[in-house]
Amino acid sequence: MADVVVIRTTLDSAELAEQLARQAVEQRLAACVQITPAIRSTYRWQGEIETATEWLLEIKTTPAMRQKTIDWLSSAHPYELPEIIWRCDHATRAYSDWVQRETGVIDD
Repeated sequence: MADVVVIRTTLDSAELAEQLARQAVEQRLAACVQITPAIRSTYRWQGEIETATEWLLEIKTTPAMRQKTIDWLSSAHPYELPEIIWRCDHATRAYSDWVQRETGVIDD
């Protein structure tokens, strides 16, 4: 097994979610971005309880590309304080190799 980093964030529109997902893959920051539509988020923001419809992005990248992807997402994200959280998951060697190839970490 090998590791794959999954970075999560939320956005307030399907169009923006699609745009950032495409940019991450085009720029080879991610091998894959999954979008989960229309989740409901409830949170406290500036002293008020808010509820919003958001789209959840799960960005699949490598440990070597994690910080570069986080830096890009921090600058591309429109929220004042975006949710950017990550975890390192175990993956099959074949899947991990694919993620590494798609992000340019290893060559074909």
